[in-house]
Amino acid sequence: MIISHCLNAMRYNVVFNLEEQLQKFDDESEKHAEELRKTNEVFFDPDFPPNGDSLGNRKDENGKLIVVDYGDLWLTPQEIIEIGSKKIQSLLGDNKAASGTVNESALRGDQEALRGYREYSIDVIPDEKDKKWSLYDNPWPFHVKQGDLGDCWLIAAIQCIARRKDLLEHILPIRDYTEDSGIVPVRLFIGGQWEVVKIDYHLPQYRNRERFAGVLNNQFWVSFIEKAYAKIQGSYANLKGGFSHEAFKYFTGFPAYREKVDKLWNPEKIWRRYSEYHTRGFLLAASTFPDEEYQSKYSDLGLLGNHAYSILDFKAHEGHQLILLGSTHSQKWNGKWSKLPAYDETIMGQLSDEDRLLAYHKIGWMEFDEIIQRFCYIYIGESRHPTVRTSPWFKNRFLQKIVLFKENVFQVLRINIEQRQEIEIEIDASYGDTLYGLNIHKVTEDNECGELLMPFEGRTNVSTKSLFLDPGSYFAVPSLDPGGSIFMLNWTVGRFHCKMLDVSNTPSGFSPTSLEIFHFVALPSFVARETTHLLAVKYGVFEKLQDNIYCYKWAGKNHLYAYILIENRSESKQTYRFSSGGLWSLQKPDVLYWHLEISVKNHYRWRSNFMVLMLR
Repeated sequence: MIISHCLNAMRYNVVFNLEEQLQKFDDESEKHAEELRKTNEVFFDPDFPPNGDSLGNRKDENGKLIVVDYGDLWLTPQEIIEIGSKKIQSLLGDNKAASGTVNESALRGDQEALRGYREYSIDVIPDEKDKKWSLYDNPWPFHVKQGDLGDCWLIAAIQCIARRKDLLEHILPIRDYTEDSGIVPVRLFIGGQWEVVKIDYHLPQYRNRERFAGVLNNQFWVSFIEKAYAKIQGSYANLKGGFSHEAFKYFTGFPAYREKVDKLWNPEKIWRRYSEYHTRGFLLAASTFPDEEYQSKYSDLGLLGNHAYSILDFKAHEGHQLILLGSTHSQKWNGKWSKLPAYDETIMGQLSDEDRLLAYHKIGWMEFDEIIQRFCYIYIGESRHPTVRTSPWFKNRFLQKIVLFKENVFQVLRINIEQRQEIEIEIDASYGDTLYGLNIHKVTEDNECGELLMPFEGRTNVSTKSLFLDPGSYFAVPSLDPGGSIFMLNWTVGRFHCKMLDVSNTPSGFSPTSLEIFHFVALPSFVARETTHLLAVKYGVFEKLQDNIYCYKWAGKNHLYAYILIENRSESKQTYRFSSGGLWSLQKPDVLYWHLEISVKNHYRWRSNFMVLMLR
């Protein structure tokens, strides 16, 4: 099957023959592995051998040739793990506390030895069960570490796929012959089609540590992807210098591009656009300026010049638009919001002590305005699951009648996802009162309306278009006119049914995925109002109007309407007079005035006056 995808007058002709191609590779590799097992040998790649030619000639920042001992042995994953474990134990010596923690001050006499192990979970002594390597096991972005090679552009791109199970399992499938025979298949999009790059699992080392991409939590997926990329480029040295969007193309098979950061950008507007890209499953990264004038400023803030960083998440916090920035080293951004926990309490509670420490040192929140001021490029990679599109969208349609505020319950659509899924939701409200938009929320453990993940705007008709949802449960909550009463909503819920690559060794090689369940559930009627309050709080501009009176202002990107949330934090009722012109720029010639009696915050989560301004 041939799929053409166009972007900026560029055409990508993608030939998908993955099923036959991958099955053929598996058959050949399994046959090769059987021969190796008979003689108790492992695979050595003759096309990318463990020698100086594969390392290549590298130069430092001044253009001076880096002298390398090309006689250094390349190690297997198990050798790297065992040597690393023994080295940590020798560094600990008699300084091992009963709790298993390390007193680093007692180890300062061996800084050179300790340097390479600081990210090797040295705060916890490795147990016997931890001395076995894996391809990946619940990987996170903070498990990705750049080595002694200027390929931050590639490593940052690899960070972006750490939590993309669909992409990672496609690029690097788990196979028995990898572990016991050293044959590693890495699938990359090369020259307009998917190809399997065959490498062995031996890695270059320096002083008994991996020379390039680091190994954290005994996982080698980063090192193998880097090695496959090096093989394509002819040597490791050829990976120095590049752009993350080029790596995105290799990982997804879809177009990728870069945008030059403009200091005149409107932070809120651009943040919203990139946040929408993230919601749709796109991969994002950013790079800093190479200019000397920025270096001292970067150093003070924990940033590196001429360096690539992954963009991992978006959220609004206390009226500020933030992005989660991933560092390829242990030095991260240390400016405002950097100490905000990378993940919510639920996720942080599930992480090990080592992982929480790594997250703290490698990932941090940054206000988007800082990106505009301190970065020069943003890289965008379109992304969908690398599948064969042999089946169409499956759509379900139904009519919902809502009598708002006259009933104690409000029916909302619940969606349960078992496997990352591409869906589309559309609501048409041609009859009845006004529909303003659609908000997608997480479902809490108590089956309540939780975090607002993404809003979609509209007027009469709202569509999410193509939307990717990770495993979990979600509420699709329409944003309705608070002054309305009866709404007639025509829903269309579609899912894309596709053949997805199976990482098991089943003969079929493919297994279907689906949108397992979607149904309406009854929530308290105030949810209809609260979802719009949360939209204003999360994405709006926060402003203090006067003592104890605060305002959240949000306007739709199409300027169809605006939400204004007024909050009174005092112990008494207040009256505040304001104009639309002074409160929000609505591009409306006339100025309207209101006198509001603001109630005391005492009953609901957001007990405050609220208004919607419609631009007609």
